[in-house]
This record gives sequence, structure tokens and C-alpha cells, in this order.
Amino acid sequence: ARRSRMIDAAHPEGIELDGTLEAWTNHSTWAVLDRLGPLSLADVETAGTVLPLPAHGGESTSLVLGDRLASASRDGPAFLWDIGSGDATGLLLGHSGELVTTAVRGDMILTAAHDGSARVWSATDGRSLLVVPGASELTAAVWLGDHRIALGDLAGHVRVFEIPSGTLVSDTTLAAPISALAVSPDGARLAIGALDGSLRDADRTIEHTAGPVTALVYSTDGARLISSHTDGTTRGWLVASGAAIGMRPDPDPVDTPEDHEGDSALFADGDAILAVRPAGTTRVLAAVDLAPRAILEGRVIARSAQRQIRALGEGTLVVKDEQGERKLSGHRAAITAAALSPDGARLASASVDGAVRVWDPARSEPALLVIAPAGLGAPVTLAFAGSSLVIGFSGGSVRLVPTTPAGALTRACTIARRFRRTVDVAPYCD
Repeated sequence: ARRSRMIDAAHPEGIELDGTLEAWTNHSTWAVLDRLGPLSLADVETAGTVLPLPAHGGESTSLVLGDRLASASRDGPAFLWDIGSGDATGLLLGHSGELVTTAVRGDMILTAAHDGSARVWSATDGRSLLVVPGASELTAAVWLGDHRIALGDLAGHVRVFEIPSGTLVSDTTLAAPISALAVSPDGARLAIGALDGSLRDADRTIEHTAGPVTALVYSTDGARLISSHTDGTTRGWLVASGAAIGMRPDPDPVDTPEDHEGDSALFADGDAILAVRPAGTTRVLAAVDLAPRAILEGRVIARSAQRQIRALGEGTLVVKDEQGERKLSGHRAAITAAALSPDGARLASASVDGAVRVWDPARSEPALLVIAPAGLGAPVTLAFAGSSLVIGFSGGSVRLVPTTPAGALTRACTIARRFRRTVDVAPYCD
């Protein structure tokens, strides 16, 4: 009947709990599991459920580990909960391969991995909203507007799904593995690049003689599509007609044609295009015709309307904004990823040494340091979701970490109210 009864010296008649008793804790709550509903912590004294943990969408199980509760379910995710507060201290997702993409749109998180799966999660409570299995390794994934995602794979497929229904909207097939995807600023157009050099803008195939596509980006005004290729060239095309607007050859000297390398990433930056070179520099090109403007030291790895972030060797970051340029030092190894919050007020950076740092870009000291737990691999993707940072690891797992005192306080107040213990934080809660 999915009921449990607790009997001890203080309660000889027993106290009934609504749910199957799954685990015992050394706190004043029990971990109780209703097989047909969410996991919850039940207050033994009142026999009531005081904190539902609605993270799982399927049948769940749990295990108490000291003052932590570990829970897992058939829908993929596993969580670590602080029993004393009910706070989710860790979030492990169901990918088994290295992450390709971690992208946030509103209150939803898109993750895609080399194991072929893509998942959409709620950034609010970690619920699994959609699981898209794949028969082939994913190579690219993007948000296409607010309610669609596009997935590219090694089999040459680009599938578009509605979110959160999971309805397959379209399946475009190219003759070679997909190597790059890009979305226009208005979210209406999808560009596709492949390893055989195929290049498509929406429904138009763009003819060219360059090598495989390594990166794609639309200009800030959406009027041009910029592509990079393994022959070292960077090329531009008019979206309205598909006509070529210019071409820049490989700026790095090579001994043979086979030594050419394409740009590793492209960014639209106002009226310019930032082309990141594998050698560790960034070319600034005019978006209108790809005319060269400057060469920057370091790789551009993140940008917003207010700031540009570049990575130098040995873990140094360069922040460029209206105040000028300044260096941020703290990482002990090469930078693997970086992200700016939507408002530009926070910068997150990750390194192969396993450390993730959150900075105030206007200052030179990190505001938060997160050390990756052993066994997760190196942090390889970063994205901000509200007051939390989404960290993706090479092992396929993802963690949500609060990044601001305000965000942490909001969660503390919510937890305190649920436990009816607001007296401890009453001066700070509304």
C-alpha cells in the first residue's frame, strides 16, 4: 500500500508515513520513497512530508551516505542531496561520453555528448525534460529559437526536435559527417557544415571549392554567413543570395598544403568576425568583406555585448572591455572553456587542472573556486543558468553550482521555509 510505520520508545503506537521507507537517516527526517511519485524527506515528528524532491520522473531508489542522500532513477539523472537542508549539492546526468555542448536557453539546459544522446533539463530543479537517444555520435548541438534544438551527428544527419514534447520536426541528411552548426541571430535560420565541405544555409546549398568545414557563424546583423575550412581559408556568403563576399587564406605559414588548419572557432563581434586560430591567436576580420583588421594575442573563448575574453598560455585570461585590457591569473594549466553570464557581470573559466573559477570581470580576483571531484574528468563546457553555473565534464556528467551569494541565499530561504525553520534566516528572507 506504499505506507511505512515508525515505532520506537517515544512512539509505541507507531507513526505512519505516506510512502515506502527507502532509507534511514541520522537526522530528524526520514528519506521516504513513493514508487509512483517523487522522492521526499518526511518529518517523523509530524508524519508529514516536508520537502518533496521532484527531480526524478521515473521509478527511483536511494542510499544514505552519512549526511548525504544519493538518489537515482530510470529516467537518467542521479542526485546528491544535503539531508539537513534538502539542497541538491550535485547533479549527475545520464551521458556516458564526453560532452559536446552545454547550452542554456531560458530555464532549460541542453547537453549533448559523444555517446549520441542529447538531453534537456530544467535549470530550476534539474528535472529531465527530454532524452533524445542517438544511433551515431553527436558532433554539434544548438538551440534553434526558444523551443527547438538541432543535433548533428557523424552519420550526416541534422535532426530538429520540438522542446519539451520531443517531436521530430525535420531530419536533413548530408553525405558526410556533420562538423558544424550555426543559428542566425533571430533564431530563424540554421547553417550546416560537413566534413566533405558541404555547406548549407537553411534550404540553400552553397557551392565552393574549399575543404571540410571547421566552424560557422552568422554576422551580428544576420546578413552574412562565415565559414572556416581545413585548407586554412575563412570565407563569407550573403544570406539573401548565397553569393561569396570574400575569402581570407591561411595566415599561418605551412610546409605543405596538408599542414593547413581551419579556424577552431568563429565569433560575431559587432561589425567584425573573430576567427580563432589553432596556433593560439585570433584574427579580427571585417564582417562585410572579411578584410583583415588586426591579430590578437590569445584565443577568444567567450564574448558578450560588453566584454571579450581571450585565453593565453598557462592558464592566463585577458578581459577586454570599455575599460581596456587586463589579465586574470589563477589557473595553473591551459584553459578549456569559459562563459560570460548574460548580463556580463560574471565570468567562469575552466582548466585542465580540474578547477573552475568564477570571476567578477571588472576585478582581477576570482569570486568562487570550484574543484572538480575525482573521477568526473576535466571540465570541458560551461554555461550560466540564472544564478547557477552549469559545468560539463569530459566523463559526461554535469554539475549545477550556485555562483552568487544572492542565489545561495534565495535557496537557503526556500529550504528554510519548507522546513519551517525560518527563524535562523528570518532577518535575510522576505
